[in-house]
Amino acid sequence: MIKFTARRGVLHGFVGLGLALCGSAQAQTFRVGDRVQASPTSMQSDWRDCSVIEVHDFVPKKAYSIRCDPSPGATTPGTFLVNQDWVRPARAAAAPAGAAVSNAAPRANAARAENAAPASRPAANTPTRVAPGGAQCTVDNDGAVAEPERSIRAVIRAGFERPAAPGADGAVSVHIENLSIGAARAYTPHRDPIEADGREVYPVRAKFTACTDYRTRLNLVTRERLYACYRDTTNAWACDITAAANTNVRDTTQNVAK
Repeated sequence: MIKFTARRGVLHGFVGLGLALCGSAQAQTFRVGDRVQASPTSMQSDWRDCSVIEVHDFVPKKAYSIRCDPSPGATTPGTFLVNQDWVRPARAAAAPAGAAVSNAAPRANAARAENAAPASRPAANTPTRVAPGGAQCTVDNDGAVAEPERSIRAVIRAGFERPAAPGADGAVSVHIENLSIGAARAYTPHRDPIEADGREVYPVRAKFTACTDYRTRLNLVTRERLYACYRDTTNAWACDITAAANTNVRDTTQNVAK
């Protein structure tokens, strides 16, 4: 189960590089208690130090429930369900030559959306930058969106958006194409995040595109995910991905030259 809690929050490498790394991950088998590195967001730039807490013998691929160490600024670890392709030994080999790797510690994959409205964004679907060739990322304007949808959108974006490293390209912005919120229901053990125990849970389905803005191209990854959203102990919105294993199989990737 992938957790997104709220504080504001790149896709690196080409598809071929991702497939090469995934191929090596498929040969690995881990047990409960093993220390590993995992990418809960299925992104090469988001490897985290984690521990295996449960093994799932799904078909055609295994999946692992993992608990990742708290990131700087976070107070609790995050718990995720991750496809075996995105789990590797804790002491992984150095990244292949040419792969973009940041020396900075990973940002927390969860950010807390406060009750205040998110920082103002450009007008709906306004280009963040117009490239010479016309390629551009888009962002959304949620100023007219009512609560709780506005805060839930902010939490989902915070799980994927990030600025480029100083002096580098690769800033990531998220355009939410479709979001639906179901009726509130009671907490369900073994299905909902344990942090939601005793709270109302809102099932959410979101389809969104993460756009990574490189100097010469845009990398667009479209995802569709199911979330369990709830108010945490601070009354801020938090959302956990609850989709079944291997959801990344349905992700679509497109590279657009500038």
